[in-house]
Amino acid sequence: MKCMITVTLFLGFLSIKLPAQPVERDSVLIKKIDGMFKEDQFWRKEYIKINKKEKSGYTAETIQTNWGIADSLNEIKSKDIISKYGYPGYDLAGDASDKFWAIIQHCDDDVPFQERVLALMKKEIAKNNASKNKYAYLIDRV
Repeated sequence: MKCMITVTLFLGFLSIKLPAQPVERDSVLIKKIDGMFKEDQFWRKEYIKINKKEKSGYTAETIQTNWGIADSLNEIKSKDIISKYGYPGYDLAGDASDKFWAIIQHCDDDVPFQERVLALMKKEIAKNNASKNKYAYLIDRV
């Protein structure tokens, strides 16, 4: 009888699913995305200032030029991140995941890339690891 109980407990223990080890957030990745987002938003905010007739330290031409450069550089960096990590979800990038989404929104000149990101993002949503709302916004944009 003791043997039967021991075997039953042992088999029961084997059937228990232990939670997967949580992925540790990647501080280097987070810092990279934060820097990209800061650059992404800087020129957009300067553009808004000019449109509201507020003071900006830049001309409209400088803003437009640097905005385009920032978007191009961020697109290159985003492709590198996607190749290395897939879509950086909350488990890996924390709140920077949403910032990464905003950067992807601005990769308008490469719709196939945005579509690839959507497919990767959808996998993360299935794991509750990315924003469903932001996914929907990107679908609308693409």
